Amino acid sequence: AHAAGEAASSAGAGVAAGAGQVGSEAPPHRRRSARLGPQHVAPLIAVADLTGKLASGLSMRFFLLYFWRELGLPPTVAMLMLVGNNLGSAAWTIALQRLSLRIGRVSTILLVKSCGVSLLVVVALCPLQDPRLILPICLLRSWLMNSTLALSKSVLNDYVPKRHRAKWASLESVNTSTWAGSAALGGLLSDRIGYRHTFLVTAALQAVGVLLYT
Repeated sequence: AHAAGEAASSAGAGVAAGAGQVGSEAPPHRRRSARLGPQHVAPLIAVADLTGKLASGLSMRFFLLYFWRELGLPPTVAMLMLVGNNLGSAAWTIALQRLSLRIGRVSTILLVKSCGVSLLVVVALCPLQDPRLILPICLLRSWLMNSTLALSKSVLNDYVPKRHRAKWASLESVNTSTWAGSAALGGLLSDRIGYRHTFLVTAALQAVGVLLYT
């Protein structure tokens, strides 16, 4: 209502100023075109998700090797972590849906993904490579990053007409192939600069994806 009042006041002032002054202003549609609007939401989310998939592919497939070679964990422990990851991600997805009702979906995505990226940086830079410390952090990071998928899809669908949703849904296959393709690059990086430096590269790219939500 406050904005509407301001708009009405501005309109009245413009009429009083005369046709010459109105003619000197830029047309409204040109002024609006310079700003981001609802039509840009879906492309931004798609690019953000693509960036996140690309970043995750660099290192996520090599966490098991990191646990084995760097932390000295047996493969059975790593497999148990995968089970715990799936169960925890499901629980966090439900919790975040409830949180989104309080602070909004986009705010929830920003908060959770920012925490996930920060935890990956902690894993990469932590001087104490103790499994009792690293494993809980890795699990929590994975839960946070995986639990926002449903929220991002719901936001995307809200800004895509029903007749175009199949086209946007087909981007999931592109994201999956990108994740698999970037794993090859992640293997090269891990051999050249090590696992923890590769985690930092992943965190940097994921941070770019998070910024696109802002």
